[in-house]
Amino acid sequence: MSESGPGTVGLFNFIRRIGFPSTVELLSVFVTVVFLSLVLSLPEYGLGLQLVFGYALVAVALPTILGELVTSTVILRDKVLTFRRLMGLEALSWSPTLLILPISAVFHTFGIGTGWGSAIVFVLAISLPIRTLSFVSLTDRSIWRRIFASLVVPLFVPVVLIVSGATQMLATIMALSLVSAASIAGVLRFVQEIDQEGTAEVGAPPLQLFRAFLLHWLNRDPESLEDNLTTLGLDDEIRTNIIAFFGKNGRRKGALVVSSFHPGPYRDLGSGGLPSQLKEHLESRLGGIVLVPHGISGHQSNIISRKDVSKFLNHVESNFPSKPTTATASIMVRAVRETAKTSGQVFDHTALIILTLSPENMEDMPRELGETLRQIGDSLGLGVAVVDAHNSMSVETVVTPAQAENLGLVAKDVLRSLKVHDQSGFKAGFSFDALHDFRLEDGIGPGGVSVLVLSNQGQRVAYLTIDGNNMEPGFREMILSSLSELGVSDGEVMTTDTHLVTGLVRSPLGYYPVGAHLDKPLLITRIRDAVKKGIDDLEDASLGVSSSSIRVRVMGKETFQNLTSSIRRVGVRVRSLFYLLELVSITIALLVLAIV
Repeated sequence: MSESGPGTVGLFNFIRRIGFPSTVELLSVFVTVVFLSLVLSLPEYGLGLQLVFGYALVAVALPTILGELVTSTVILRDKVLTFRRLMGLEALSWSPTLLILPISAVFHTFGIGTGWGSAIVFVLAISLPIRTLSFVSLTDRSIWRRIFASLVVPLFVPVVLIVSGATQMLATIMALSLVSAASIAGVLRFVQEIDQEGTAEVGAPPLQLFRAFLLHWLNRDPESLEDNLTTLGLDDEIRTNIIAFFGKNGRRKGALVVSSFHPGPYRDLGSGGLPSQLKEHLESRLGGIVLVPHGISGHQSNIISRKDVSKFLNHVESNFPSKPTTATASIMVRAVRETAKTSGQVFDHTALIILTLSPENMEDMPRELGETLRQIGDSLGLGVAVVDAHNSMSVETVVTPAQAENLGLVAKDVLRSLKVHDQSGFKAGFSFDALHDFRLEDGIGPGGVSVLVLSNQGQRVAYLTIDGNNMEPGFREMILSSLSELGVSDGEVMTTDTHLVTGLVRSPLGYYPVGAHLDKPLLITRIRDAVKKGIDDLEDASLGVSSSSIRVRVMGKETFQNLTSSIRRVGVRVRSLFYLLELVSITIALLVLAIV
């Protein structure tokens, strides 16, 4: 699924920035920025190169590094704002010197300005808004510790400048004091308003949630975020249908597991990586190859905690069919209405229904559609396992009411057709390829590609489940076309909607759908090879089915909508506040340094 709009995608892109490279790399960037800006500027003030390097080291670099060491180890001792990330903040805060110091030097040659020390003070002054905003919002220490931490470097550096005579004491103190006061007042007022409004809307202070989010995203520590989201979530029922296939002597060959959980909210939090987790869990405990396509669900069905994920895994295992109950199945039936496509196959009294809009853009299908199809199945005496193929997307989109209606109509036609279709003995074959040629950043999760090939009544079909989040439009058709040469007459290519791939790359969706950023011919080759293995594995088979449900703590539709809308709104307001405080800081600093 898409990450629910530009607000959340923007959040992922922002977090990647504050993740930052290694400490050594950040120190190198910071030192380079400082030394380069001073080397380009200070000779214009008549200073020799040796003196320039001395000032860069003693007046800026060392006080800044020492200040952040004190901040990280003594004042804050915070899990998020570590020394490494604080140096990232410094590299960002000092980057304007590359522009401001050369401009100051040019003015100096025309007799304008008050000296290079004042230019350094000006850079410090305009960095105060981002410093204050970062320290106040990104750590949960007492407010006074946060404020003090934001002022350590702006205190250390001016002391050296004043002692060395590089800047005037009164002007420096006035400029930094006034800008600090404005930044602190503005940020504190903003935080108070945001927390009050957010608590009323979401049920918890947004910045508290944001800090918990950072702990998980940056430090792989999900406990705080799980606790917060569990409090905000609700109990809901997760349905699971299993079609298990058995070979000779009742040996488990594999299974299709269709469940109504949603793989989210992101990365490995909650059920974000549950499709591959469930696959690995069942295969390691029970044997065979398991396909876990995307059921009909949205982010409201995200399972929140590791505890409930474990509970769900054990539940599915305990309800896995232990032995076959029938050895018959129908052929695959397909129906199309405008852009809506439905395929179906019935196994004893359970119908597998797969929905897609490919090659049109598609998203998570409405939960109501799955419930409607189950009701239709009940009226026909059929259990129904409904799969959202989740296999065509390039831009943010939603399934429209008209599209959902068409999907429901063609699915209804397929169910009625399956009800009267003859069933016969069949052959089944399974295979799996972990797709080690590809990475999470390419849009491929650890579940790789799993294949089920079925053959009966002269028809050979292949079901493919790729552990990814949606698929580039048209790629499904390319894959199916490539399989026809293997004697596969029909089939479907599905993705799991894994969220392990989200937030790792900078892209419009916050991830790459399968096929959007990888070697397509190579992936098709791997898929064809896997299907060949599935064909080679074909043997007379039997099957058993089960249907079960379990109540777990999920995100809930209202909570998810409130959270995402709150993220967008806070993002807009943070941007506006930052621009306003920067304008105020620049104005105050220029006036004070020019007049005093």
